[in-house]
Amino acid sequence: YVSGGQLTPYVSTIERFPFVDSTTNSTTVGSLTVARSFVSGQSSNTHGYSSGGLGLPGATILNTIDRFPFAAATTDATSVGTLAYNRYTAAGTSSDTDGYTAGGFESTPSGTTASYQIDRFPFAVGTTNAADIADLVGAGKSECAGVSSMEYVYTIGGRNNPVDITVTNNIERFTMASTITSGSVGTLTVAKYGL
Repeated sequence: YVSGGQLTPYVSTIERFPFVDSTTNSTTVGSLTVARSFVSGQSSNTHGYSSGGLGLPGATILNTIDRFPFAAATTDATSVGTLAYNRYTAAGTSSDTDGYTAGGFESTPSGTTASYQIDRFPFAVGTTNAADIADLVGAGKSECAGVSSMEYVYTIGGRNNPVDITVTNNIERFTMASTITSGSVGTLTVAKYGL
């Protein structure tokens, strides 16, 4: 599944393509609650999630968490909660039970800056807000990749300012346990963002 994106203006479509075919095109199966780009994606065994993003009008930074079911052939997303902070280009990833949104650009009184927050929201609850559970190490970062193993969530690469581009090669991980511990565990071969 892919959702949202930018096509002058932003779009709200949710598209799906099957894994069983060696070559296939996607089909539109529904819409997000609002058109937006730079969303973060998470998934449970039964639902897809799109969190945050940049929406219209006026490139508004969003905190909306949308959910859509995998079982339905066509369906629109419903809003099931909000992130702790409005942000876009954050790393989205999942455990078996929770969705995570880490980093991203957020709006502050002094302007747009990279976030260091890690939000978590549970899949089991139908409607719930995300909680700020921990911080990334050092400076905030955005446009980093989010990946996960059975025990850890990783944020990889990224940059920490939308104007003065400071790019990182950091590989950071945090536990999925109730007590969150985040730390740097390695580096990429080269610093990059937009992963």
